[in-house]
Amino acid sequence: MTNIVQVAGNQGDNAVNTDRRPSPFLWNNCPWDTLLDGTTEGVYEYCDFNSGGLITSPTTEAALVGLPLNGFGSSGSTFTYDSARNGGGGIVLTEATQSEGAILRSLGACLTISADAGDLWCEARLKISSVTTNVMALIFGLMDTTAASATIPLTMTSGAVADCNFVGFHKPVANTTALDTSYKANGVTLVEVNSDVGTLAAATYIKLGFYFKASTANLSFYINGIKQAATKTVPSNTGTDFPADVALGLVAGFCLGSGATSSTLTIDWWRVAQLAA
Repeated sequence: MTNIVQVAGNQGDNAVNTDRRPSPFLWNNCPWDTLLDGTTEGVYEYCDFNSGGLITSPTTEAALVGLPLNGFGSSGSTFTYDSARNGGGGIVLTEATQSEGAILRSLGACLTISADAGDLWCEARLKISSVTTNVMALIFGLMDTTAASATIPLTMTSGAVADCNFVGFHKPVANTTALDTSYKANGVTLVEVNSDVGTLAAATYIKLGFYFKASTANLSFYINGIKQAATKTVPSNTGTDFPADVALGLVAGFCLGSGATSSTLTIDWWRVAQLAA
């Protein structure tokens, strides 16, 4: 795993950034280097998905051989590496059957988005193979430790966010090029902070990320480095409509809707960092 050099910018400025770097205007105030060397107290996770080697395709959530991550896939799902030259590597999740899909997630959860937690940054660079209506539902963000399955974190029969604790991005199967930035507390209805934002294109990378600023308890979302209009003020760990009282970890995945055709989700990299409170 290698560090990625950042460039200067002002947090909150809007500037489209579609290259392989983490978005400068999202990450410029993250002390990434000192988190890595232990000078700054906090936690981080970064995977560039270019290590190669065998990856298993478990039909019950399990650790993936060759990666320090867990995976779940329906019976026809596969996890493979992207070998395209100059693409920077990546992991490819594949599925061809309606109401089936695949999920990739962290082994554990040690992150909290709460008014009494530290600053948090999260982003991934990924692409989906189709933006045709009713083909693919997509999810990326942070979720609780509930085991991934055909009903968690996506209800694969519908592509809806399931009844779990989640913060991040969701593309329903009925959407084509747009996503929602959303959060959900277990047992509470999903809340869309920004609805139908971004511009997805088939087989084209997009960067999805968010930043939690502890001093204002404000959660903002970024697409290709552009801060989205609506934000969320996060409560303390009271466990109300926002999953502020739950430990979270990285998750990404997709499932297929009624227009199912063989489809892929490719993740170039993902990373997350949080400062100690």
